[in-house]
Amino acid sequence: MSWKAYHDFRRELFRVLRYTPHAEQEAFHASVAQVRLLAGGERGGKSFATAMDAVARCAANAALYQQTKCVYWIVGPDYEQPRKEFEYIHDAFKALGRKIDTSTPRSKSSPWWMNVNGIGEFQTKSSGQTGGAMGNVMKLASEALDGGIMAEAAQQTLDVMLKMRGRVAQKRGWLILSGTF
Repeated sequence: MSWKAYHDFRRELFRVLRYTPHAEQEAFHASVAQVRLLAGGERGGKSFATAMDAVARCAANAALYQQTKCVYWIVGPDYEQPRKEFEYIHDAFKALGRKIDTSTPRSKSSPWWMNVNGIGEFQTKSSGQTGGAMGNVMKLASEALDGGIMAEAAQQTLDVMLKMRGRVAQKRGWLILSGTF
């Protein structure tokens, strides 16, 4: 992987999307680490920065590496928490002119799903603690992921983070932990 090619691609994509990260956000976006943390105070722009980073990495997978059938999860402590990231990702790809098939139920307890033509599939997941001590952690299985986001990561367990690391490991995907800690 050429990180220089990726960073040039990301900068141009952000310019097209009219997103100008501040210095701390730029350091986060520039990191080559597989697992990254974006923490900050309430209403600090974490969800938007996380989504923009995901859009750049997903679009780069398609444009630079011809990976067009990727799978990405946005996991929250419930189905409502990851919706902002999902909406920002949806809106960015729409602004880029991508064809999007989507399922966005109104119920706060339902998952959201979208397929972005030429990019891949995005799903919201819940890691909520229902159904026993492990909660839905056991349901975060069955697929190798190209990338993942833990929205409101501080409201989720270490088991969820370890499970998500396992989901991205096979494909050497990326994982973002985002939230107010």
